[in-house]
Amino acid sequence: MMFWGLVVSPHKVYKKIVDEPFVISQACVDLSAPEGARVALKVKVDDAEHIACILTAGKTDTMRLTLAFAEGQDIEFSIVGEHDVHLTGHVIQSEPMGEDLYDEDLLDEDERELEEDEDEDDMSDFIDDRDLDEDEEDEEEEEEEEDEEESDDEEEEEEEQPTKKAKVNQQKKQKEAEKQAQQKKQKEAEAKKKAAQEEAKKQEEAKKKLKEQLKKEKDAKQKKQQQEQDKPKRRTLKGGVVATELRAGKGAACKRGQKVAMRYIGRLKKNNREFDRTHGKSTFAFRLGSGEVIKGWDIGVEGMKIGEKRRLELPAACGYGRQGAPPDIPPNADLVFEVELVKIMRK
Repeated sequence: MMFWGLVVSPHKVYKKIVDEPFVISQACVDLSAPEGARVALKVKVDDAEHIACILTAGKTDTMRLTLAFAEGQDIEFSIVGEHDVHLTGHVIQSEPMGEDLYDEDLLDEDERELEEDEDEDDMSDFIDDRDLDEDEEDEEEEEEEEDEEESDDEEEEEEEQPTKKAKVNQQKKQKEAEKQAQQKKQKEAEAKKKAAQEEAKKQEEAKKKLKEQLKKEKDAKQKKQQQEQDKPKRRTLKGGVVATELRAGKGAACKRGQKVAMRYIGRLKKNNREFDRTHGKSTFAFRLGSGEVIKGWDIGVEGMKIGEKRRLELPAACGYGRQGAPPDIPPNADLVFEVELVKIMRK
């Protein structure tokens, strides 16, 4: 039995037409392979490619095989992975033939020589002996042919047995490899599906968070806008009168020359002391812009709508001036009025 071995390296293909039958009995991953590294051995025989085995460093470093290859087969070896795979086995050698036949041939020649000597002594026996010898030779030749045929048949049977067994083992290995590949494919598909579901869930959560964030921003913007709207509108008018809108009104704005009815509270700006007001539902009426009231009122009330409230800040010049209105309003006093337009009269 002659040893056979081969190292199959990554990204290389070993091709050969079998000139002498051999059997691969073992595959082993290279010692340099890190733990967990996977390498698959692929075998191609006469255009039929199969996965012979899958090795995992640190787990399945070595695998027993029975792969027989017959003379004349076109074979290829390659691997899927990044590490060498060592293949070992033995060459199938034919049993020596011809020695017994050689001895028998020598024996036949000796016998024929002996018979020829005897024929020279007795010519009358030559015919019988020759006939006998011819019969014996024919029988011996037939026996030799039968022995050769039996020997050939035995050799063929011996060659066929490991080949059939190797094919069966190869088919089993192939089925197992296909099963493992299918399981791996199924696991990868399940993992991919799970990852897709998790990604979809993450995206959904991200959308939800974004929606909530946008809603918060929108609410905050609306609140700010509302606050801006609710914030009193402060304007500086003629003569330094400052008008701040406290509440919006409705309808048409009052104009100069129209008679208006007002409710009000008057205070000194200096100390916020109240000096005058309307009481209950009573109102104070005057014609706007006619000089019936202090200058600051004609300026600050103009443009108000029914129901509107304003805060009017009047400098002394637009109020009671240097004289004031003793005893409640001192000279040069700045005033503050809160006014509400109750009614605009037609005449």
